[in-house]
Amino acid sequence: MKFTSAVWFFLSLPLFMMTSSLWGWGTNNRADPFPLYTSNDPQEFLYTRHRQLLQGWPLDKADPERVSLSLTGFGQAADSARRACGGSVGLDPAQPTCVDIPIGDLDGRWNMLALLYGPLPQGQSLGPLLSEAFQVLFPGYQPGQINDNFAYDIDSCYTNPSMALFSNALKYRKFGVRWNFEARLIGDFGFQFQGGLADVKQTLTSRVDLTSSCSSLPVDCNGGSTSCNDLSFTGAEIKEYLMDVASDIAQELCIDICSFHTFSVEDLYFCLYWRHAHEINFKRDPSWARFLLTPFIRIAGSAPTGKSKDPAVIFSVPVTNNGHASINANVGINLDFTDTIEIGGEVAYSHFFARDVCNMHLPNSTYQSGIYPFGTNVNVQPGDTWYGAAKLNAYHFIDRLSFWGQWVIVSHTQDTVRLIDCDPAFITAKCPVTKWTVQFINAGFNYDCSPNISLGFVWQFPIKWENAYKSNTVLFSFIATF
Repeated sequence: MKFTSAVWFFLSLPLFMMTSSLWGWGTNNRADPFPLYTSNDPQEFLYTRHRQLLQGWPLDKADPERVSLSLTGFGQAADSARRACGGSVGLDPAQPTCVDIPIGDLDGRWNMLALLYGPLPQGQSLGPLLSEAFQVLFPGYQPGQINDNFAYDIDSCYTNPSMALFSNALKYRKFGVRWNFEARLIGDFGFQFQGGLADVKQTLTSRVDLTSSCSSLPVDCNGGSTSCNDLSFTGAEIKEYLMDVASDIAQELCIDICSFHTFSVEDLYFCLYWRHAHEINFKRDPSWARFLLTPFIRIAGSAPTGKSKDPAVIFSVPVTNNGHASINANVGINLDFTDTIEIGGEVAYSHFFARDVCNMHLPNSTYQSGIYPFGTNVNVQPGDTWYGAAKLNAYHFIDRLSFWGQWVIVSHTQDTVRLIDCDPAFITAKCPVTKWTVQFINAGFNYDCSPNISLGFVWQFPIKWENAYKSNTVLFSFIATF
């Protein structure tokens, strides 16, 4: 490209104007909200030769492209997360918002004392260890009698705001390979097939008991007017009967609280798209900027082939969309100025289908967070996910090297959890907050080794995230087009 193209590129880089299609989809996964399948700028396929012909450049390809295959190795990592700004129901108020926190605290620090709160679900009872803890800490009461009003009094009467809480630090890692196959069907219509293989880990690096052995003593409760005056348990008793036996309690609850590791196929996407390049100002006076105006539409369906989150493994994460099939659509427009850069814009929407989940642990007290004592069968309807993006592309701005940079926002709405067997003990409205929003930058480079072979690199890094992981991703692509 001419020197002026490079000048335009560097002047426009901070703006990250608008985008051509990203060739990815928003997910139902706050650890990996927007997986990319190739480093290639999607508008290169089918239009490289057309662009070169219009601009009077030497033709790299003798015939229009028919097939493109991209193989991409990727790695993703996160060591922290961030809660939704302003807090949310069910998360301990002592934990701050809008700051980075350990990943294991994203749905709230574990409140071990609250495992003893709330009514008992039908046909269920506390296990031996929790029953023993209840008898020691609440003598004279029966399991199921510590309702939320009583729990509020307990919370008010004890001086340590972190009483009976665990904080869990995790390292999230995801590595694998993805493919992006495209084929021209007829005219401006194309087909796309995307998928991948992934190795996913969440490693527990530390579990910190925030309880103080001496500060959890009861104080005067409004002159004896509240129900917790007859309680006298201490932090030392909480540590002995709850905190120090947390692993055994989890085993009683049939919950795995160890590190998580799995290998799986990712969800498969099948897409149809249409796009057409309209020549603008090519027959007018040269003082008018010449460009290609390319609208595009894409629709897709996904098959839930990736492993879902295991309700019995507390630190498990879904590989892609947590076992939910989806339908997806996006529309956009692309402007390729023949003498400078390429800009454009798009929006997209993903809808996920509901599925039943067996024995999902749910709260039976609004004071519970992070870990729950009882499970039940539920139907989960994920919220929808949408994204918008902004990008520029500089094709061959230095020799055979091309660059594209994007600003992207992905937002997922709250999931809906419905009980299959009605039981008033469970509080579905108090389930963890599942809506999240992430903004990030994609920066990609591609080098054409030959007219048909390219090598590429992409770095995806977050700039703002709420109720989501702080995930960084790098990709390396091999792209063949014929």
